[in-house]
Amino acid sequence: AEYMGVKNLLEFCVMEQIDDIVKKISSRQGVTGVLCEDAQGLGLAVSGVASAHTAGIATNMIRHAQKLGATNPSIRIESEHGDILIQSHADVTLSIHRTLSVA
Repeated sequence: AEYMGVKNLLEFCVMEQIDDIVKKISSRQGVTGVLCEDAQGLGLAVSGVASAHTAGIATNMIRHAQKLGATNPSIRIESEHGDILIQSHADVTLSIHRTLSVA
C-alpha cells in the first residue's frame, strides 16, 4: 500500500465527511439537489439537479449578504417549482434545492 501523507489523509477524510453530509441531505423528502462549495467557491460535492457549473455563485451571494451587514446569512430563492436554501458555515457553503410540497 502506498503511504498517504497526513495532509492527503486529512483531505480524504474531510471529503468523505462532505460526501456523507451531501448524501444525507439529498435523501430528505423534497430535496432535489445539493451543491457544496469551499470558501473560494469551488465545488466540493454535488447531487441531483444541482449543477457543478454554478459553483461559486452561492458563495458569492453569501459574501454580498455579509457586506450588507448580515452575520451568518441564510438566503432563500423561491420560484414556482420550489426553492433553494443557501447557508455557509466554517468556510463551506451549501445550496439545497427543494421542490414545493403538495399538501
